[in-house]
Parts: sequence; structure tokens; C-alpha cells
Amino acid sequence: MTEHRTVRYAQFMRLPALGLLVLTVAGAAACTDLVLSEPAPDVAKPKHVRAMSVAFDYPGNWRLEQDERSLGETIVNEMTLDGAGSAIVLIHVFRPALDIRAMEMMKIVRDSIIESIDGVVGTLVNATGGQEVDAFRTFLGGARKGRLAHMTFAMLGVKVPHTLEVYTFETDNLTVAVAMQSADEDRKKAEPAFALIEKSFRLLVPVTAP
Repeated sequence: MTEHRTVRYAQFMRLPALGLLVLTVAGAAACTDLVLSEPAPDVAKPKHVRAMSVAFDYPGNWRLEQDERSLGETIVNEMTLDGAGSAIVLIHVFRPALDIRAMEMMKIVRDSIIESIDGVVGTLVNATGGQEVDAFRTFLGGARKGRLAHMTFAMLGVKVPHTLEVYTFETDNLTVAVAMQSADEDRKKAEPAFALIEKSFRLLVPVTAP
């Protein structure tokens, strides 16, 4: 991917990154007993969403927000799901399809988080990137390779490790990117929510083979 296209796609991620920022700051605050820890996701009574060419279940006590934006000829629909703690799932549907893979999307998301933190809260919170490796989940009925990255957020001297996963899927007409993030201390609680979304996730149009 050219540098120009990377910068262009990164513009789509700036607003979602602010949502990530708010929740990671909340995760840091949780370490100082300022807020409650991650609530247990209600996977026994899931809600279902069918919109913007995707369908999936998500925990009954999670919040879903939807938005649509455009940049030039590209339309992006986004869904933000969160459980009122550090866990969050971001889903983006790009039309027309983009020539972008999980590794490239991971770089965009990570860079956007750091940029948003620097632009919104200055030196109060800072983020540092760590190891990045391949990750696998069972999306769309089969194993899908994505990327997993470790990041550390520091707030008022408290360091909070986070894990971020990114997966991408393509069809002839659209590209879907799924990002899952939580503080490592909340990971065990958040995983049933991530698994529910993963296992039930469907594209309502034919998908390109991995």
C-alpha cells in the first residue's frame, strides 16, 4: 500500500480511536479505584444486529452505536460495541472494497490511538506499542488470520497493558475490519463477549476466501 493510501485510510480511524481512548483511560482509572472494573458480559441473553451487510450477536448488556461517514468516493459504516469497561469492539465496513490487510489495518489503528491520545489529553496519558504477532479466530465458519498487538497505556504513573486484535474480510464490493480491545486485567471477563461476536459473525454478501 502506498503512503498516500495509508494516510487516507487512517482518516477513517480517527473518531473510532477516540472511543478506544475513552475506554482505555477508564481502564487506567480502574487501577486507581476511580471506576468499577469490567462488567461480566451477558452472553446468555444476547442481542442481535443485522445491518450494513453484517449480522452477529452481542452481549445483552453491551451498548451498540452506529454511524456512517464518507471520504471522497469511499463510504464507511461503523459499529462501536462496548461493555462499560475497557473492552470494546469496532466494526468498519468500507464501500467500495479496499486493498488493505489486517497487518496494515493494525498499523492504522495503533497509530490513530496514539495520535488521538496526544491530541486530546496531551501528556496526561501516553501509549507505547509492544510485540505484534499473528492471531487466529473462527470467523465466518473457518479459521481467519489477523494481527494481535500489545500496548501499554500510562495514566498518572499507572501502567495498564492492553491487547488489541484486528481482522479483515473482503468481498467484491466491500471490506470489513473488526478490532477487539481490552485491558489485559479484564481480558478473561471480556473474552466471552469477543467469542460471541466472533462465532455468530456473518457477512450478508459472498466473502472472498482467506
